[in-house]
Amino acid sequence: MTKDLIAPLAILVAGAIMLSGTMLNHDTSWYLISTGWWLDGLPIYEEILELNPPWSFYLAAPPVWAAKTLGISATTSFQIYTLALIVASIWMAGHILRGDASIPDLTRRIWLAAAAAALVWVPMKDFAEREHLFAIFYLPFVAMSMSSTQRTRRQRGWISLWATLGVALKHYFVLMPLLLLIYRLIAERSWRPILRIETLLPAALLIGYVGASWVVHPAYFDKIIPLTLAVYGTSSLPIDILLGKAAPVLFLFLWPLIMAGLVHPDRRAALVAVLTALGGILVFFIQAKGWSYHRVPADVYTVLALVWVGTSLARTRQHWMPAALAVLGSLSILVPAIASGPYDISFAQKVERHFACAPGERSFQAFSSVVSSGYPLANYAQATPSNRAPTLWLIPGATYNLSQATDDARSKYEEILAYAKDTVLADFFRARPQLVLVDVSKEKFYFGDIDFDYIDFFSEDDAFLEAWRDYQQVGQVGDFEIYHRPGC
Repeated sequence: MTKDLIAPLAILVAGAIMLSGTMLNHDTSWYLISTGWWLDGLPIYEEILELNPPWSFYLAAPPVWAAKTLGISATTSFQIYTLALIVASIWMAGHILRGDASIPDLTRRIWLAAAAAALVWVPMKDFAEREHLFAIFYLPFVAMSMSSTQRTRRQRGWISLWATLGVALKHYFVLMPLLLLIYRLIAERSWRPILRIETLLPAALLIGYVGASWVVHPAYFDKIIPLTLAVYGTSSLPIDILLGKAAPVLFLFLWPLIMAGLVHPDRRAALVAVLTALGGILVFFIQAKGWSYHRVPADVYTVLALVWVGTSLARTRQHWMPAALAVLGSLSILVPAIASGPYDISFAQKVERHFACAPGERSFQAFSSVVSSGYPLANYAQATPSNRAPTLWLIPGATYNLSQATDDARSKYEEILAYAKDTVLADFFRARPQLVLVDVSKEKFYFGDIDFDYIDFFSEDDAFLEAWRDYQQVGQVGDFEIYHRPGC
């Protein structure tokens, strides 16, 4: 087993060096701060307006708590935490595959090294995002599904539990184990796979998770879900743009898909690898946003499918070409990811220069529909964000839907806009932020073709209009005007 981990550990050390001193992406940076608020007693979904299910907060709690306890950066703590999860998943996957005598040592070691490279380097820009965490937790389940050796009920239960920790992050992820279940039902021509622990335990856990969330966080179901259903659709992209964003991984996916039919004798393992990659691609399209981190499961498991099928075919056909194709295809995803490196924090660096107060005494508010306007700025500048939400996510959807609504439906979106305005202004008056970042772009995200002005919108409130006189524009970064008030 020690030899199995030499290459993966070397890759993880290289990844840790690349991550050192960097920031996590905007979504994850928001979770670091909002989870800290939650641990300090602020209730999520009542006072923290987050639209994702609560498991993201629970999964972020250990590293955030550790950072508070040890007095270290929450970003560093989360990076270490994620790397530790990668080590655990690779160790479990290696243990599973090592118990299968039909898998040669070299094939197993190559695949584990590829898993480390895919899990560390492919999502470097979106390290520790929910899609990344899912891909990590899901790895041992994929290894178990590829292995021809029958595991004990207890072993299958633990691996399934570990996978469920990732699946629970987003309901979209259920599609990937569901595809494997459908494959087993067809391959075995039996309904028995439904009654196995690797099906029943995740189903029971996920149902229990929903029930527990309903009891512990009722505001998520009573407030957040209705608001999300009312306004969130405006962020979806048309299929032609999604196809363009997915084109590299779709092209690469064709290679293992075609070669899987040539693998002999263990075509089943190859099909499992290909179906897992297909599941990742479908998850990307179902979410329909086109964001880079939504492609992480597709990229990771397409690389692993290519490596598994390529090495298996090279071994059985005694020819170097499949292995060469696997290397070339994997590099086509790995090299750009490595070259791009960690998350770009240039926006945060430029805005940070406008703070007049010392780190830890800073505050700001972002009038924007994108999370990246406030995060990781808050983490980088050690500034307290005033908004109780990662972005003003209610305003664009409600504004656009209001412009399209019939007279009967207008009141619904007018109420959402009024609630959004009241919430943002309550945050503004409570915090009196030192800096305010205002998105002044003509084509703002998720507003469709509507020309929306944040200051005009909030100035409909007389109290805001009066308070806004204290703010002076001190600069502009990209499409954001930076306003400052005197004092700390």
